[in-house]
Amino acid sequence: MTSQSTTTRWDGKTSLTAEQILDNIRKIGPLIRERADEMEGRQHFTEDVKKAVAETGVYSMGFPKVWGGPEIRIDDQIRILELLSYYDGSVGFAVNIMADSGLYAGQLDPEVAKLVYPDLDMSTAGSFNPPGVAEIDGENFKLSGRWRFGTGNRDADVILGRFRVHKDGVQQNDENGEPDLRVAWFPNNNVTRHDTWHTTGLAATGSCDYSIENIVVPRSHSYKYAQQFYGSQELPPLSRYYGTLTGNQVGVILGITWHAVELLKEHLSKAKSKWGASAAESQFIQIQMAKADSLYRASRAYALTTASDITDSLLAGEPLSSQQHADLQSAPVIAAKLCLEAANIALDIVGATSTLKSGAWDRIWRDLSSGIRHFYYREIHLELSGKHLLDLPIEMKLSD
Repeated sequence: MTSQSTTTRWDGKTSLTAEQILDNIRKIGPLIRERADEMEGRQHFTEDVKKAVAETGVYSMGFPKVWGGPEIRIDDQIRILELLSYYDGSVGFAVNIMADSGLYAGQLDPEVAKLVYPDLDMSTAGSFNPPGVAEIDGENFKLSGRWRFGTGNRDADVILGRFRVHKDGVQQNDENGEPDLRVAWFPNNNVTRHDTWHTTGLAATGSCDYSIENIVVPRSHSYKYAQQFYGSQELPPLSRYYGTLTGNQVGVILGITWHAVELLKEHLSKAKSKWGASAAESQFIQIQMAKADSLYRASRAYALTTASDITDSLLAGEPLSSQQHADLQSAPVIAAKLCLEAANIALDIVGATSTLKSGAWDRIWRDLSSGIRHFYYREIHLELSGKHLLDLPIEMKLSD
């Protein structure tokens, strides 16, 4: 992990390094574990966990250095989210979304970003689908819409959503003839939440539908959706590619799997065979333990190596190569497959005990099963990866 120097931010605070944020998370880990059941029941953070997480400094990690932010490397962001998810998958997954504040803010003019984020420790929630409607109203937009899977929207400080721009009720196109799509911020207190988040796992992420109606927002408080896809050098390094916005999310799957591997070690240190011998003395068990651990570490190595390589290029102002684009798409998909295999090995060894809701195994399985079904881990990304590797044309359908 690369050490990063602290810098003074526009909110007067001092930015933390990745090491400091990790240390802060370790201190609140026991609280997160203690509140896990309660958070699942209420479908979002308890107030003490919400406050404790915010105080770790994690929500500031994507803000650019030129604004006084910490600009935490993507590989270090993965380590941070991995540690949070080791303590609880829901907390890690929610923070993965809510800590993208700086990456989103990087799309804005710095003076506007100061208005939206007067405090760099503010968290963000939002969803891009389905797009809402932004009716042009002079220099403002009048926003309406309802979005699905708004992870963290019950706990976040600010909310965003994607919109199709309309004028007098007619959809507008951009200079390329594509629908004019923008992402805009709006205050949390303008949001209506809908009780739709009843799920198998990641229950405490608060990923319910949310909606707004006729909320007026300055046009400057939005950015063109397309600009994230093309690596504009005018944007801060970590905000140049959409893939870097999601590039840290693999830390969630890694953290849940890490918890499973460590729990398996603990289980085998005590477990006995039906003949009374130590389960750990079985050659079969030893092989399976090694497999689970190696699968987790292999997936982690690919994810961290990819993120480190891409961060180096971004911070150096270099465009990403075809191989880097391919790895950005492939690493999370492959990591998710390997992590699921590792977790299944652990669950098979533990057996029926893993199904008891009173233990940690049940939540691990539910959270991992739900997490890997996120679009980010779908095999469709390997198609895009293959196109990069084969130097085939990449068609970006922004209207989807």
